[in-house]
Parts: sequence; C-alpha cells; structure tokens
Amino acid sequence: MQDIITHDIYNMLYPISILYTIDIHTLIKRYLPTINIQKKKIIKRKRIITTSNTPVLPTAHQQCSARTWANGHVSYNIYTKKWTYGKQCSKFRFGNASHCSIHLAVIKKNITLPHGDFHSHPPHPHFEKFKP
Repeated sequence: MQDIITHDIYNMLYPISILYTIDIHTLIKRYLPTINIQKKKIIKRKRIITTSNTPVLPTAHQQCSARTWANGHVSYNIYTKKWTYGKQCSKFRFGNASHCSIHLAVIKKNITLPHGDFHSHPPHPHFEKFKP
C-alpha cells in the first residue's frame, strides 16, 4: 500500500518537474511525505444488556374477571369438585370495573363477553367437548 501511494505521488510530481524545470529529487524531498501505514486496531466493546424490570402480574383482586378460551382448556379440581373452563384474563382491571380495558371494549361492542365471566358458568357448551 505504501509503495502504491509513493508511486502515485511520484507520477503527480514528475510532470510538474518537467513543466517548470525543477529537479524531481527536490520535489520528492519536499512533497513526498513519510508514510507509515498500520492496520487499524479494532476495539470490540462488550454490549451491556440491562435487564428490564420483571413484569408485574396482577393479584387475584386486581385481575380482570373475563374468561378466555385458552385453546379449550378444561380442568377438574378434585378438592372443590368443580370444573374450570378456559382461563381467567391475566390483565389488570380498569379502574373500578371488574374487567380490563380490552374486555370492557368487547362488552361495549357486543353487550356480553364471548366466553362469559370467569366466576360464573360459560354461556355456551363449547368447553364440554374438551372434557377428558
């Protein structure tokens, strides 16, 4: 690389020396720099990844009371001898309402929830086919 740069500068100075009748060695001494080419050191900086705060899950009295489909999840509790259909929505309640903002919008649009309230029986028999 250094030879290429030196050669290019020489090719630029040679016509000047001929045109102005200046000694080429004088021009080379004056205008040819001392070139020291070194490979650039690449400094790899480690990326510091900060962990964000863990998500806050609502407690039982803060949780939305809507039932979600949850792929037809059906389970039987042998202690209470009751069937559980679907799962309870995992979002926070909206203000003093018993549902989250998403399910309040569904209620406003459709008047009812598609799978009902988690603390009551489902409004349709679709979960029955998932019982073991």
